[in-house]
Amino acid sequence: MPLLARLGVTASMQPTHCTSDIPLTSRMLAGRDLASYAWRSLLDAGATVAFGSDAPVEDPDPFFGIHAAVTRQQPDGTPPGGVDPHERVDLDAALHCFTEAGAYASYEEHLKGRLTPGMLADFIALRTDPYRVEPAGLRDLRVALTVVGGIVRWQR
Repeated sequence: MPLLARLGVTASMQPTHCTSDIPLTSRMLAGRDLASYAWRSLLDAGATVAFGSDAPVEDPDPFFGIHAAVTRQQPDGTPPGGVDPHERVDLDAALHCFTEAGAYASYEEHLKGRLTPGMLADFIALRTDPYRVEPAGLRDLRVALTVVGGIVRWQR
């Protein structure tokens, strides 16, 4: 992992793969000292981790990915504490991986990924503050407003 950071490799990862693959990885990697969906280790090593959905293989809902990154649990809350819980990331890191790191991975960090002057004004407003919900509730967040290019394009 330190080598990936030194080489400047961007790890493009889909958090929902971790949770949908729990039955497979639990069986295939049992007893092996291997890193599986090692987001925290990669970030701690200084590597860039960009999150996505891998649609249509996985559901494109970004809140499903945020939930998976933060909890490492399936939608029903299993396994308790998440698979390889030491690789969970906090909400700040998950949002960073889906926004700034995603823009960086597509060579568009000068255009998007942050809400700052001079950047594209593409963003959503949520009905609920994600920092005020339990991690299990991150899957259930709903969009109230979508703005693209500074123009409201959709509103609930």
